[in-house]
Amino acid sequence: MSNKTQFCKCTNCNEVFFDTNGGQQPEFEIPKEKTFRETTTQLEFDMEDEDDYFIGCPTCQTDGFLMDVEEEKDLL
Repeated sequence: MSNKTQFCKCTNCNEVFFDTNGGQQPEFEIPKEKTFRETTTQLEFDMEDEDDYFIGCPTCQTDGFLMDVEEEKDLL
């Protein structure tokens, strides 16, 4: 099991997430002093027992502000 993973950051609220839809960005050690959420978020709709999910910032409820973390300093 690796202690490295890819991260992304919301440039609107500045929260850093585990990147559940990673690309070619580097992997970094998971800092022990900080907790991270995943970008996969359930949206609640008034639909007949259907769950809807999107990959984006759960706080801002969009993926429009997400950027890949390219440098370790951006994890803090």
